Amino acid sequence: MNVKGIAKHDKAYPAKHGRTWDEWHRIFGHIHMGSVKMLKDKGMVLGMEVDRTVEPAVQCKVCIIAKQHVQPFPKNSHTEIKEIGDLTVSDLWGPARTQAPGGDRYFVTFTDGKSRRTMTYFMQQKSEALAKFKQYKSFVETQTSHKLKKLRVDGGGEFLSKEFRKYLLDNGIQLDITTPHSPSQNGIAEQLN
Repeated sequence: MNVKGIAKHDKAYPAKHGRTWDEWHRIFGHIHMGSVKMLKDKGMVLGMEVDRTVEPAVQCKVCIIAKQHVQPFPKNSHTEIKEIGDLTVSDLWGPARTQAPGGDRYFVTFTDGKSRRTMTYFMQQKSEALAKFKQYKSFVETQTSHKLKKLRVDGGGEFLSKEFRKYLLDNGIQLDITTPHSPSQNGIAEQLN
């Protein structure tokens, strides 16, 4: 052991060459590489040994990801909804911790963007979402004489199955999937839940 009580063979403190510039960059919390070099050049950190045989990376992937910004969502939607059926928003909730007397643990909501009328359907399994959408579509088209044109959902697998997509395609209904981790894009359905 050396004077500081750390074994020379310890990987955390290499004895011969020191750490690479990239390792020091990470140690100091991803500060700018110029600042890391300044710390070394001015002798501001005791024991900072640098392996100068390894050039620093041009870019740090972690820094790039951490510094990405998301543009704020507009406060008001600019989607113009002229008629009933132009836009239907949907979300599925569950499973509930407690099972209902009929065995239901999920529910799916369908809300018309124009009238804001919401229909709620209870289900035992997520896979029943397509059957419930067919019931909703039949109800709206029978009661209002308007065809459904667009369905907006989050990226839930229950809405993205081949069978569900084929049904929408066969009936001329556009599928609008919101961006992952952005519930505000499907705000009507999310606020309802």
